[in-house]
Amino acid sequence: MSLEWSSPAGPAALGLLAGPWRRSAVADGDPTEVFRARISDEGPPPLAADPLRTLITASSRLHAAFQPLAPGVVLARAEAELLRALAGDTAGPNLDVGPWLAELARRGTALARVETAFGRSPGVVTTISATGDMEMHMLAEAPAELLMVHRRAVAAALHTRATLLRAALTTAELAALIAAVTGPAAAAVALPLAWRFLHTLLAEANQSPGD
Repeated sequence: MSLEWSSPAGPAALGLLAGPWRRSAVADGDPTEVFRARISDEGPPPLAADPLRTLITASSRLHAAFQPLAPGVVLARAEAELLRALAGDTAGPNLDVGPWLAELARRGTALARVETAFGRSPGVVTTISATGDMEMHMLAEAPAELLMVHRRAVAAALHTRATLLRAALTTAELAALIAAVTGPAAAAVALPLAWRFLHTLLAEANQSPGD
């Protein structure tokens, strides 16, 4: 089964948050997020790390970054980069991440369509509204196997949408933690630092095989 997520071009971070979906941007101006699952004779897609799991553990990893180091303990690159930035060892982030976070939240609730097919022609389609309501249509007589695959594809699409929302929320939570721990001096750059830290964790997870 091949999995493809087609949507208007957006932040590069979408690739890190796509999970099992292969990102494919469209340029026709259609705002709909389209998730396509196709059954084929090809082998299963390679496993990818679940970005939602990375997001959930991000807070504990950031807490660990502020703890005194035990002898022989080496921080992961993400934590080390964050500490250097907070210490003024780098030029500091100047990225305006507000629009990116708003875009991630918007995509998490945007109109979406999940299509499942044998080959190139869709057989089952489920639309997901901005409020989360779902409506399924069968475009042709679909075998039980296709319906089972479609249910899994819908679940995976909903998981990805939840991941987008979680990314925006986690960034805000990490920014609040940075500001609380480091004091007013870092408050102005807390949000970009949080996004930089989270982006690094996601990139590292993306380089590792999934579970």
